[in-house]
Amino acid sequence: MRNVPETVHAYKISRLNWIFIFFSLLFVAATFWAFWFDYIGYRKWKNYQKEFQTIEAAKLKHDIGEADLNATKAGLGDLEKQIDDQENKIHANDATRKKLEKEADIFRVKFEKQDTLFKFRKADLDAQKYKYDVAFEELRDHPGDEKARTQFDEEKQKLDANKKVVADLERGAQEKEGLYKAKLAEIDQIVGTRNALEKERKLLLSKRDLMAKRYRMLTDPVIQNVVNAPMIEVAEPTIRVKQIELSDHLFNVNFTEVPRIDRCISCHVGIDKRDPVSKEGGEAAHTTPTADEMKKGTFRYADLPQPFAAHPHPDLFVADGSFHPMDKFGCTPCHWGWDRGMAFTSSAHTPDEEKTAYLDFRYTGMKQPLKVSQKEEWEKKYNWQEMHHAEQKMRPAEFIESSCLKCHTGQTTIPHADKLDRGIRLVEQAGCFNCHKMRQLETFVSHKVKEGEDLYAVARLLSSDVTSIREANGLKTDEVKIGTELQIPVRTLTKTGPSLYGVSSKVTKDWMRNWLAEPKRFRPNTFMPQFWNLESTYVRLTNMSDTIKYRGVSGEEFSMHDRDQVEIDSITETIFALSDAQKLPAPPVAGDLARGKTLVESAGCFACHVVNQRLEKKQTYTDGTPVDDKQFPLLTLEGVKVPSLDEAQYKRSRSQGPMLFGSGSKMDVNWLYAWLKDPKQYHPHTRMPNLRLSDQEAADIAAHLVTLKNDDFEKRSAKEAQARAAKEQDTFKRLRNDITQEYLEGEFPMAEARNMVKNGDLDGKVGEFIGRVKYCDVNELLKRWLGDIDAVNSLSPTASDADRKALKNQIERLNQEMQDLAERRPAVAKLLRNWAPGLPDLATKAATWTSLDETDRKKYFTVSCESWKAAQKAFNEFAHSEAAALNLETKEKLYVGDKLISRYGCYSCHNLRGYDNAKPIGAELSEWGTKLTSTLDYGYLEEKVEHNNYAYVQQKVKAPRSFDKTEVKKPQEWLKMPQFNFTPEQRKEIAIVIMGMTDEKVLPQARKNLSESEWQIENGRWIVKELNCVGCHVVEKNGGAILATLDPSQKQMWPPNLAGIGTKLKPTWLYHFLQDPGDNKYRYWLNVRMPTFGFSDEQINTLSRYFALLDEQLFPFEQGALQTKYSPPKENVESGEQIYEKFQCLKCHQVRPAEMAARASNIGPDMRVVKTRMRPKGIVTWLRDPSAITPGVNMPANWPTEADGQNPLPKVLDGSTEKQIQAVADYLLTYDGSIEARHPLPKEEPADAAGGKSDYE
Repeated sequence: MRNVPETVHAYKISRLNWIFIFFSLLFVAATFWAFWFDYIGYRKWKNYQKEFQTIEAAKLKHDIGEADLNATKAGLGDLEKQIDDQENKIHANDATRKKLEKEADIFRVKFEKQDTLFKFRKADLDAQKYKYDVAFEELRDHPGDEKARTQFDEEKQKLDANKKVVADLERGAQEKEGLYKAKLAEIDQIVGTRNALEKERKLLLSKRDLMAKRYRMLTDPVIQNVVNAPMIEVAEPTIRVKQIELSDHLFNVNFTEVPRIDRCISCHVGIDKRDPVSKEGGEAAHTTPTADEMKKGTFRYADLPQPFAAHPHPDLFVADGSFHPMDKFGCTPCHWGWDRGMAFTSSAHTPDEEKTAYLDFRYTGMKQPLKVSQKEEWEKKYNWQEMHHAEQKMRPAEFIESSCLKCHTGQTTIPHADKLDRGIRLVEQAGCFNCHKMRQLETFVSHKVKEGEDLYAVARLLSSDVTSIREANGLKTDEVKIGTELQIPVRTLTKTGPSLYGVSSKVTKDWMRNWLAEPKRFRPNTFMPQFWNLESTYVRLTNMSDTIKYRGVSGEEFSMHDRDQVEIDSITETIFALSDAQKLPAPPVAGDLARGKTLVESAGCFACHVVNQRLEKKQTYTDGTPVDDKQFPLLTLEGVKVPSLDEAQYKRSRSQGPMLFGSGSKMDVNWLYAWLKDPKQYHPHTRMPNLRLSDQEAADIAAHLVTLKNDDFEKRSAKEAQARAAKEQDTFKRLRNDITQEYLEGEFPMAEARNMVKNGDLDGKVGEFIGRVKYCDVNELLKRWLGDIDAVNSLSPTASDADRKALKNQIERLNQEMQDLAERRPAVAKLLRNWAPGLPDLATKAATWTSLDETDRKKYFTVSCESWKAAQKAFNEFAHSEAAALNLETKEKLYVGDKLISRYGCYSCHNLRGYDNAKPIGAELSEWGTKLTSTLDYGYLEEKVEHNNYAYVQQKVKAPRSFDKTEVKKPQEWLKMPQFNFTPEQRKEIAIVIMGMTDEKVLPQARKNLSESEWQIENGRWIVKELNCVGCHVVEKNGGAILATLDPSQKQMWPPNLAGIGTKLKPTWLYHFLQDPGDNKYRYWLNVRMPTFGFSDEQINTLSRYFALLDEQLFPFEQGALQTKYSPPKENVESGEQIYEKFQCLKCHQVRPAEMAARASNIGPDMRVVKTRMRPKGIVTWLRDPSAITPGVNMPANWPTEADGQNPLPKVLDGSTEKQIQAVADYLLTYDGSIEARHPLPKEEPADAAGGKSDYE
């Protein structure tokens, strides 16, 4: 054997073995650790589910004990004793029972055999019937065919034979079934009582048994440890990822619509638990359960800490049977967050800024608990950090109502979303929608035009108005082609500001300058925002002396405060130049101050107006100084008992119109008198109704209002006027030149713009402004004239008579409008009359166009174009000549004012001549809620404002220009959104609305889809809201703001509650009443008068339908019965009169002088109007129980409302309540008031007896 050399190793093998063993063990340990960490350690949701199982088991144990106790109280012991007794009886008759069961089985088998045979032969019979029918049809079609006759006879014989066999089999089956059932009845005599008792016990313990089954599953260690063990858990574990697929709720991921997959319930496992409803009703106060309560199971699920707590509103959300069940709506459609997240941070939780918590020594090392914000608590407990790139982070609790808006569009109010509802009202009152498109606040319906329809027909059909339809679809005329798809605006939001068409007759230039400088100085409640003297003017709001300076285009340095003054002056000059100044005459009678004050307080003005009360607590001006509490006390409901009112509704109603304080500093008595007599003559679309005041009443109110002066504002105005005058000829002149050059450089080269300012060469620009804006109506007629010329020229030689006639009518309408405009605008009357002759000739040519040859058509087209060009040239020369007549200062003001009006968007809120078609200046907000935070420009507030949409929008509403600094921008580039001075709570409510405007896609089946009746009700609610009907009336148990200002001891003087209108009133009477309440007055004693709103027929129809559907009545009611004169039986009328007298109805309903009626606490309406006012069925319903229609009404129920109640007149009409009620109804339907002549007026009550029960309590 040869020698093998010894192997030489670089390392000791024994050491390498130990190292290998060490790392192998380390690898094995790491593998087990990784398995543990992935299976348990990383998955915190498993711990939550295990912990909740322990909590639920404790609760179930307690509930099972309670169920056992309740079952014992309900007689479970007696029930089980009875069952034992029955078991003993059954045992004693065991032999008999078994014998009967055996015999029953024999009869059952015989019956089933016979029944099966019967069913088979019955099927054969049906087949034979078919063959017979075929043979019969063949014979009927060929009556002389012998073969058909033979076949028919054979099939008939077979059918008759089969019928006999089947009848015998059916009879046999019925006999055997009877024998079988008889045996079952004998068995039931033995065991039936026991079975019924067991069924009763099972029903009594059914809920308890379910809880016990669930308790066993949660506490059985075999179930919990085996089914949740690794690898085995794939079958049916109790601890698992729980998720809900929400296919109706989609969100955008990389341009793809993806359904939400909610996994929130993997941690929030108790979210769908329901707590028993308390006996007292209402929501129980939230109290954190103690350790002892947790152990005993005496807690409420809603009181548990997160993530175990149940939803606080199970009737609305999550629970089965709620409006938003969990399997359809999940969690993230409302709460947002990353739906697929399984960890606290990855789910994109968002801390609530207002919530706080206490950290113990485990997190702080301190003996005393430390109070921290929720954000700090999460960072310590859960290592929370914000998911910066999550597109839909979880909404903070106070913003959850935002999500309601994506499903609940088209509703006037959204139930159970009070903050969102208040925010929407604020947005509407402040006019945010005027500058920013908000699709969620618009309501449109599509309509395809049918034959015979024009815009007026479409408007009537859909309760809209022609002007809105024309504007929404860009139509020039009222005629539309068949098949055209129109977008019909319904419930259209109108401009929030007053019309400026005639503002020069209303206010002075000095007043407007000071108003624009700071609106809230004049009227603290105004929603008119402040555009000047903001952050872009001053270094900070708290120091109004450190003004910002900037370098103008001329190179000179100017103060921003001075620029603000020049801008205000330019806009004022421009607005007045565009206004139709009217010299209003003085009132024809002298006004009385005292009577005027009384009228303002009693006629109904306080339903929409306050005198000098401010709306919000701690209200401040823009410079931060507080509003004077003495001059402007807080509007509040403190001490007022009107159950239908809340603070928000009260303030909203009473801010429908402007504060009356300062009226005398703003308007003169002439304008006020004209306005009060007819508001629509100044502003056709105003919501201010006509109170039908007499000349004396209007003069009295005007005389009172002009005494309400804002002395502080007038003093400030005088001081500002002096300061302006001192700078006008020097600083303001140079600054105005600089601003003019600044805007000209945007249209012309720099050198040319400088020369234009230097030489005062502005005639061209100002002339263009005058033609385009001041005489926009003339300009529009010229455009339409040219369009008609083109339309005539475009007519086909074979154009139909209908087409030519329609075009001829269109041209004739244009001619008429031109003549009407000449009457209204004397300045351009001569021009318009010079153009008028061309239009009739054009209309004639349109009608006869097909009869002209090609040469004549071309020749006429050329002549028409030349006529139009001459008219356009004359108009341009007229506009330029008017511009040339102005001095340079006015030209600069008009040019700059036009630019500034377009910059600040004054036309968005106000009707301003020449800007009707201008586009809003604000960004669209329809999807702003899902705007990524990374796309928001924080400017100089990068470190001062939280980086989320909620904080950004609140800061934007709080101080819109705070993101801007003027050092790096030109004035035209600065932010221009104005300051509204909203309170912190209002800013939050507005943010809730804006955050609800998202790009999320919710499929129709998950949205709130209004039924036809709900749609019509919402249309009515919109009118009630827009016109502030709830300012005077209680509607749907809400409103009645004016009641807080009226004498509570004179409730007979309060406006009526509108509950039951649909049940009581005829649509014809309601139509005439709403058209002219003065001529259809029936509560003749009221001082608060129902005004004339000038409703269109569509609006009245909408309101009538609204009231009818609210009361679940048919519309238009009993139309057929109303078209014929009602003639009740004579004996019914006589009995009705007898009952009317016995019940002393005249004591309340006898007509008396208005002054006397006003002092009576029990006054009722004039019965002579019943036959025209009330529905026949409505009278019967009303008489049966008035309070069932109008809760709390003063009218008593004269007949018993209980079924076993005693009739008060047993000898009349056999004591039948229904007959008596019908008799009184028949009498009232023929009532002419003649009975009142036979009875003296009732005596007046003592003064201290006035008042009485309210319609509202």
